Amino acid sequence: AVVGHTNSGANPSLTGLNVPALISVSADVPVSDNASLASIALPALSSVGHDLDISLNPTLADLEGLASLTSVGNYLSIQDNDSLCQSDAVAFTAAVSVGGNAQVLGNDGPCN
Repeated sequence: AVVGHTNSGANPSLTGLNVPALISVSADVPVSDNASLASIALPALSSVGHDLDISLNPTLADLEGLASLTSVGNYLSIQDNDSLCQSDAVAFTAAVSVGGNAQVLGNDGPCN
């Protein structure tokens, strides 16, 4: 599936984001401010056309569900996810081609 825009933000009851057939998004993908989000499962997602924002998800511990992501058109932000290891977020970002800026900070989870 290919979509133009998606929004998974400010939903305190969202525990998982699971869209296995999503291949690309031509616009923004905000995944932010979800108090209970523990997992992202977008295994086929390979590209985001504009911005990908993963921030303020205090229970998100890994980005394994985004393993197929290879490109973000403009801006990649992974910030302030209290259960996510900062070095894992940095390594994830390094493996993605970003057309603009990437910002990875404040991910304070334990690192294995």
